[in-house]
Amino acid sequence: MVLSDYIIQKTKETIRKANESDWKQLLNIYQSCANWLSSRGYDHWQGAYNEEKVKKRLKEMEVYFLYEKEIPVGTVSLSAKPAGYYKESYHGFWEDKSAKAIYIRGLAVLPSHHSKGFAVQLMDFAEKHIKESGIHYIRFDALRADDKLTQFYLNRHYKLVGQSEDHNFYEKLV
Repeated sequence: MVLSDYIIQKTKETIRKANESDWKQLLNIYQSCANWLSSRGYDHWQGAYNEEKVKKRLKEMEVYFLYEKEIPVGTVSLSAKPAGYYKESYHGFWEDKSAKAIYIRGLAVLPSHHSKGFAVQLMDFAEKHIKESGIHYIRFDALRADDKLTQFYLNRHYKLVGQSEDHNFYEKLV
């Protein structure tokens, strides 16, 4: 899958495609979010992101940054492949298992920039970008225990299609 470079600008925020030299900024966002999640009792991101994994992500996925005043404050990754930890049984959750889909991976906003609508902007961007690419299914998973996160996705009209012990699985036809 190749999605074209895409830039949007709103007042003082910009979304642009990351490149391999942006790995330190990406790692900073992920580690900041991992620490914040850990402080809330969720350790699933602790140790999940290191220099090697972030560099690999930048090579294998389309990674985008949201900038506020030229500072990267959020990110979203798009991939034609589901997360490596997906079990075979998880694929049974999807409405049309054979349909091409894009998986949203690693949506994150620096904790110091929460509640500014940046996650909404990143999701709006991802949905529009995926739809323009001609792919109609968006899929991802999120932490099941976080009721606020679950409500965020349900409010965006994602369908909760399945659950594992730790995760909710979502899908949307665009």
